[in-house]
Amino acid sequence: MLGLDAQGKKQPEHLVKRAYTAFQDANRRFAQATADLLPKNRRTKVLILDYSLNLVSSHLKTLNPNVLSQQHTAMPWPDPKIFAGTLEREIAKDMLTKMLDTDILGFQTQEHSENFIRLVSELLPEAQVDMRAHTVTYADRTVLVRDYPVSVDAKQIELAMQSKDTLDFIARLKDIVAGRRVILRVDRIDPSKGILEGLRAMEALLEQDPAFKDN
Repeated sequence: MLGLDAQGKKQPEHLVKRAYTAFQDANRRFAQATADLLPKNRRTKVLILDYSLNLVSSHLKTLNPNVLSQQHTAMPWPDPKIFAGTLEREIAKDMLTKMLDTDILGFQTQEHSENFIRLVSELLPEAQVDMRAHTVTYADRTVLVRDYPVSVDAKQIELAMQSKDTLDFIARLKDIVAGRRVILRVDRIDPSKGILEGLRAMEALLEQDPAFKDN
């Protein structure tokens, strides 16, 4: 998270400012690349999917006012006290004002969307918030704040786990690994999540300690 190091501790102010400058630059680049693909003379809907692109909508609307934008943040949006404890106040306010250039802000749960609204209320007192309607009015525009859970069909997965094919596979797998030490890695199917690096690390482990190959 912006403002925290790998151990979850707050970073020094100068490092946070440097990181936010890079964050802003990356968002401008994404906005420009997106604007280059859009028609300029008609209304266009743009869905932005990543919390690390929170500023794209603001920059994109500057480049193309005809954009109707929706930003979805799948990561948990923290309680205002936690958020305020990780970012400098001016940086937090800048991020919020730019996010409020979006037409629809989506979060994973109702709790997360309400955390965002409460944060706006605390840091931007000039904004008008409506917790019941889940809206924020700021700079003469009203932003919808919604929760759109992104999940899988749990019931379908449970049925698949109990299917004959799955049970047969589990039985075969148990025969293969019987008496062996097993290292299990669970990944999302996304090359940006370090899958290749993990496989290379396993390869290096087996090269450095061949005994693992037989165990």
